[in-house]
Order: sequence, then C-alpha cells, then structure tokens
Amino acid sequence: MLPSLAMAVGLNAAILLQQLYFKALISTNVRDGHKWVYKTYEEWKNEEFPF
Repeated sequence: MLPSLAMAVGLNAAILLQQLYFKALISTNVRDGHKWVYKTYEEWKNEEFPF
C-alpha cells in the first residue's frame, strides 16, 4: 500500500486502485497495445474484496 495514494484518494479507493494496477501488470489481455482487466462486479466483490 502506498500511504501517499491513500492520503490522496482515501483508503478504500487506494486499495481498489492498487489491486487494479496489480491485475493489469499480470494481465495477458492486450487490445490495441493496451493491457486490460475484466471482472464483473460480483467477481470483484466475491474474489478480490470479500471484506
């Protein structure tokens, strides 16, 4: 966790942004030269953020 990010956007948003950044780093989905991540709301809620 980057404390400076949490201070700028709040703790919950920082957790979401860092998880999204990590998923993009390891993603193998590429379209038009850009990596992307896709999960439904339910997948995010149940798999990534069950708390």
